[in-house]
Amino acid sequence: FACNQLFDFLCVASAKCQWVDGKTIYASVPTSSSCALNVGNYIKFSSSAIIKAPCTSAASCVNYDRWPSSNTTKTVMLSTASSPVTPSVVLSIPKSIGACSPLSIDLTSSSGNGGRAWKSISITVASLSSNSTLLNQLRSFLSTIKTVNPPTVIAARYFTAGDQYSFTARLCNFLDQC
Repeated sequence: FACNQLFDFLCVASAKCQWVDGKTIYASVPTSSSCALNVGNYIKFSSSAIIKAPCTSAASCVNYDRWPSSNTTKTVMLSTASSPVTPSVVLSIPKSIGACSPLSIDLTSSSGNGGRAWKSISITVASLSSNSTLLNQLRSFLSTIKTVNPPTVIAARYFTAGDQYSFTARLCNFLDQC
């Protein structure tokens, strides 16, 4: 059924609901960035929702249409799970590259994003590079990365031949778990 028959929340008109049992409803909510529900969002019963106790058996449903109903304004705020998923970051890069070769940074095997885009992506680099200007330009480039797919390719111009670089990645999901 359409979730807006019972609830009011961000993009409810696009959501579909299904009763799992007498107390539980499964809501399928669009995950586009403008509609995805997030921690801190609110869900409440629609002002037009009429709530009745469920029938537990055919015998208990006698005169069901005359049972009293309740119009409620209960609102709940979404919070993280008691045991939220922590991302597992898998950073795949070659051990070495040629002097004129680009570097590919691959985070696509990482997991724990909850089926959504990563809320934040941070890739840092450390080096004892002899060229601090290039190192700062590389750090600036890394700060612009907003997606893990496709893998990021870094041009050879950001590296000094013979120097060593150490990369660290941090991914955070929509539940603010990193």
